[in-house]
Amino acid sequence: MLQITATSHDRQLTKGGELVTFVWPLMAHFGIGNQFQDESFPVNPVQELDCPFKGIKRMVNIVGSCNGVFCLSDDVYGKYTERAALWNPSVRKIVNIPCPNFTFTSYGPYIPSLGFGFDSTTDDYKLVRIVYSHFNFGEIRPFVEIYSLRSRGWRKVDNNLKYVITAPQRLLF
Repeated sequence: MLQITATSHDRQLTKGGELVTFVWPLMAHFGIGNQFQDESFPVNPVQELDCPFKGIKRMVNIVGSCNGVFCLSDDVYGKYTERAALWNPSVRKIVNIPCPNFTFTSYGPYIPSLGFGFDSTTDDYKLVRIVYSHFNFGEIRPFVEIYSLRSRGWRKVDNNLKYVITAPQRLLF
């Protein structure tokens, strides 16, 4: 469940946009999240939205958000689903991202890291995916690919990463 909140105070804080807050059913049941309900930060739901991206066992990772667009993934707990989508809840539009080039089927067990952002030089939303071998973690160069919303495709990126990025699933740029 998503709650979208918009008050005059919130609009000032978000520069004319709407504030999106996430309230998961378990959190609501135990009253978690109520600490934000005060006069300076009212939480009054304007509209509840059902997330159109359905993941494994109803679990979805929020990779990141930018300009009101959310990047969602259902690669939860290393299930190697390789499914992702870009969702704009304000216009109720979702774009399913095609399967990446580097998959469990093509490579075997791996450790993925995802990043999502907006490239202002090309006016394009992009998803960066860094994949490390599960068996040779840190010993061989990772596989890096970028999905471009504008071109609707993945491209491999030659890389010379000198460091291991150890934040599986969630990276932002």
